[in-house]
Amino acid sequence: MDFKRNYISAAKNRYDGIIKNFYSPQSPEFDYWPEGCCFDSMIDFLNIAISIPADKYTTNKLVPKLEARDFLEFVAHKYITENAHGAWYDDWGWWGTATAKLYDPTYYELLYGNPEDSTLESDFKDICQQCFNFMKFGKAKLEGQPAYSSVNKHLGAPNAYTLVTKMVNNQINPTTDWKAIEKKALPYFKYGCWQGDMRPDQTPVDLPDGRKATNLGPYQDTVINALYFEIIQRVLPGGLSTETDIDNMEAFFHNWMNSPELTEKQKLFNEFSTTSGLIRERVSIFADGKAVHGYKPKLAWTGDQGLMLCALTQRYKSTKSQDPKSKEILATITSIINGVFNYSVGPLGESEELIILPWSNQDAKNKLGDAPGNDPEDYFAGTGVFMRGLLEACSIKEVLDVVKQSDHINKILKDTAEICKTPNSYVDAILGGGDLNISHQIFSPFTELAVLTMAHVIFEA
Repeated sequence: MDFKRNYISAAKNRYDGIIKNFYSPQSPEFDYWPEGCCFDSMIDFLNIAISIPADKYTTNKLVPKLEARDFLEFVAHKYITENAHGAWYDDWGWWGTATAKLYDPTYYELLYGNPEDSTLESDFKDICQQCFNFMKFGKAKLEGQPAYSSVNKHLGAPNAYTLVTKMVNNQINPTTDWKAIEKKALPYFKYGCWQGDMRPDQTPVDLPDGRKATNLGPYQDTVINALYFEIIQRVLPGGLSTETDIDNMEAFFHNWMNSPELTEKQKLFNEFSTTSGLIRERVSIFADGKAVHGYKPKLAWTGDQGLMLCALTQRYKSTKSQDPKSKEILATITSIINGVFNYSVGPLGESEELIILPWSNQDAKNKLGDAPGNDPEDYFAGTGVFMRGLLEACSIKEVLDVVKQSDHINKILKDTAEICKTPNSYVDAILGGGDLNISHQIFSPFTELAVLTMAHVIFEA
């Protein structure tokens, strides 16, 4: 057997570095969503590493199963004992989707131990249920969070607009603020999620007194909707979600991607050709036809493409092969992959080699351009999140064949992986030598881990 281990060995090196971040007493608290995002790809790496030899001279595994489970148990226990929590609904989605892998048979060997040792399964279920429940139902008061002016409650990501109507209908003297939000923020289509709760001091629309819509939202952006679409499918076997939850989210995406009521510029899917496109960063308009604040039709976060690949892969696997939707879902999966490898790429320095970019703006072809929300720190994670989605999608044989048989995809994936073999070279290439802030420094080794794990599957497995 040809024993190729360059990429997976480099991935192990990044994994060893990242676990120090979790174990270190110098960083006792969670950087909530960055570490949740990273943890998800660490589970993917471990799921592979526990099954392959450390080298060709031994039967020892690259990461022994007991060692892998010890790390996962440590993180889960730390999460629970520290009462870790996020701020926005999508923050909870990263930990929710990671721990929801407990319900996926693909991860059975890694996540399920002896009958006498069920601590890991129990902790993962607790974290997953907590995250899912908060995303879907919200909570009256979130520990450690300030009161939200007149609204000290959360109704859940799918119910942000419902909170507005409740405030208008239930108050004796509803303010003009709430009435304005109810009228102006009415969604164009039913269903979907918002990444935060609406309130007068956190509004997606301009208010009568001149206050402007806030930059962060709440909006129906892709990240919260894709995360929610993924988690409701993953937790269905555990009895947490319902088929109706899934049908509603499927209708949301179908309408925004395909409705003839929308112009091509307004659709959530930016279709470049019949076989290539990218999911835009947020929905485009409200019910009154006015543009959603921050909507940029030529902007796409590469991480959103990965999240959609995860969600669509789950949907494809649960759809009967004879169902016409099966072919539609598969076509969308391959279109997103082609979209990234054709339109979310840029040259490495002065060379002609193309690497995957964490976001793309078609106004700046083959260049980064401005990051979504002008926030390069958060959105730098895009490449790693995409690679996690690509890894998930390649569990479908037809998708794996497309990726393996495309010289174009192979060339860009290999060039990106070669950069990632050298620690911090990718962040240097993208940010031109600039540093990520301290809470986001984990995104550098995380991206390299996710890229190298994917490269191993395509070129070494």
